[in-house]
This record gives sequence, structure tokens and C-alpha cells, in this order.
Amino acid sequence: MASEKPSSTLSSKPSQEPTSLLSQMPSLFPTVISSVAPSLSIQPTTSLTPSSFPTQTPTHESFLPEATAFYAMGDIPYSTNEAKLLLNQMSDLSPDGVDFMVHVGDMTKASGSLGCSPEWFEMVDRVMSFSPVPIFPVIGDNDVADCDNPSQALQYWKLTFLKYHEKYWDHTFHVRYQKEREENMAFYHKGILYIFVHIIGTPKYYNTGNDEKDRLMEEEWKERHSDNWKWTKHNIEKYLAEPASLRTSTKKNKYNARGVVVLGHARPRTIHNDYFNPLEDIADKYENIPFIYIHGDGHTFDKSNLSKKIQSIQVEQGANEEPLRIDVNPFSSSLLVQRTNNNNRSNAFQTQRFRSTKTSIRKYEKKQNQNGKNKNKNKN
Repeated sequence: MASEKPSSTLSSKPSQEPTSLLSQMPSLFPTVISSVAPSLSIQPTTSLTPSSFPTQTPTHESFLPEATAFYAMGDIPYSTNEAKLLLNQMSDLSPDGVDFMVHVGDMTKASGSLGCSPEWFEMVDRVMSFSPVPIFPVIGDNDVADCDNPSQALQYWKLTFLKYHEKYWDHTFHVRYQKEREENMAFYHKGILYIFVHIIGTPKYYNTGNDEKDRLMEEEWKERHSDNWKWTKHNIEKYLAEPASLRTSTKKNKYNARGVVVLGHARPRTIHNDYFNPLEDIADKYENIPFIYIHGDGHTFDKSNLSKKIQSIQVEQGANEEPLRIDVNPFSSSLLVQRTNNNNRSNAFQTQRFRSTKTSIRKYEKKQNQNGKNKNKNKN
């Protein structure tokens, strides 16, 4: 049961009729369209169009593949000013045709008097509650690893954002969580498998020169990446039909997912190879299944090929651009990424809760300024 609902919610029920004509769908993957720039088309090196429709009727209405859309944002808010901006963005977003939103990590700057604190996360929570659709957040390095006490910061994050989609919104998502690392989650939705993993950029305490501290950090890094990969592999094998080249049984997969979207924070670097190399290997085995990795960390919008089978999309830093709208069509293996352009503000601007949230941001801002003044006095 959701608690306090935001002013705008997505209440429409998924259609029970799958798309009927494969030939009517676009075949390029992905296409990126900017609100001010001409469209660009990227053709993959191999065909990504499925050869036929499923031969059996799905056993549950949520298994019916159909077009879907979601928002993606990240690396915001880093300040109280950005929190105000984020509040406006959340209230402006249209829920039309959009099922959910993803925050790809870094909800704080990990510095200053309020960075990594429960007070800061509670403020961000209040701001994001104005989203018209459920939000699924992942952890960024600023949220935990860059904090003075990472284990404590992780507990703060979990208290506020673990199972966050259940907090304010009514929905029908069937979300699964990894037992060993509960911030990792996954769900199957309208023909697409979504996998969320705790993978971050290089933390500021990496290679500190303290041998013992570096050893412990390296062990945590390897264990987390190992858990991430186990979770990813488990869900791929559960929700995707076994590749013909590896098929060992005639048992059909009742889900038969037509695409995989992996969501994390880190911009892939060589220090992440222990996760992305096996992901590339398994993606190669599914010839007609597109794989997409969506992340933040780099602070600029970017689209690239992580491998010949994996598309990579880096989300713009949230203070510079509104959330991306991403449209996915499981029958054509297409991905449409649009720069959001919202002209109609919602009624949230007229509500008392909206004004109260802006007031709470100002209170945090004053507290942060006062703490800074006190530190300067103590230095003198």
C-alpha cells in the first residue's frame, strides 16, 4: 500500500492486447532525438529484429509485450539550489505514456555539512515524491563510497530509498531483490527485462596510500562486482529464452524477454571490466536481443557502443537538463531517447505540500550556511 501520493500519478492499466504488426515498427536501434537538433540514427552491426512473435499465449497479463516508456535522470541534486530545480522538474513531468522513472545515482555531493546525512536524503525524498510515476533509484559513488563513513551512508540510503517505488505510488511492478545485496533489483515489464546494479565510478578514497584501507576497499569492490554479475546473469537466464546454440531442453521460457536494460551509475572504465566483460560475452550469445546500459557519472549526454551488442547511454547531469524520456518497443528492438520538453506545469505548484517542500529546502540551506559559519569561527 502506497503512503502519501504525489499530486499526479500514473493510474492507467497496461493494455492487454500486444502490438499486432511487426512490419509497422521502426527497425533502427537506437534513435536519439533532441528537441533542438535533427534526429540521428544508429544502426547496429548485427540485426536486432526478432524473427517472429511468441507462439504461446503468456500466462499473465504483465507478460504481454507492448511499447513502453520511462524517464531517466541522474547526478542531482548536488546543492539546495539543485534541489529546488529538481522539485520543479518533478512537478513539470508528464505521466502520459510513461510507466516509471530511474535515478541513476549521485543524489548528493558527499561534501558539506549535509552531504551523506539522513536529513539530506529525507529532503531529496520529499522532492522526488512529486514525480507522477514511480522512481527506481540506484546508488552512486557520492551517495555512499565517497562519504566519510560509507557503511553508515549506505544504511541512511537504504532507510530512505530501498524499495522506494512502493512509498508513494500505486503500481503493478513485480520487483525482485538480490538476497546478498538488496539494493540490486530487477523486474520484467512489457517484454523488457530491467536490471539495477550497485556499480559506481572511482570513489575518492581509492588508492589512498594506506595499505590496509586500500586492501579492504579492493575486497569490497570485487565482492560487490561479483554480486552484481551473479544477479545480472541470474535474471538474464530467468527471463530470456535460452539461445538456440546453447539450448539443452525443449522447455519454453514463459517470459521470453525481447530486450535487456541494465541500469547503474558508473561510466564504464577498465576498473569495471570484471562486470562488463562477462556482460558483453553473454550479450553476444543472444543474437536477436538488444542490450542497453544506462548510467550517469559522466555529467554529459552521450551515446556509444559499449560493445558490438551493447548500447550505452549516459544521462546528462540533472542540473543541466530535464530527465530523458526513453521509449522502448520490444517488437522492433527499438529505443527512442528524447530530450524532455515540458510546457505544461502540473497543479502541484498550487498545492500546500509543494510549498511546504520548498520551505524545507530553504531550512536545509540555512542550516548548511550556519554550519559553515560555525566552522569558520572555530578556525579563528
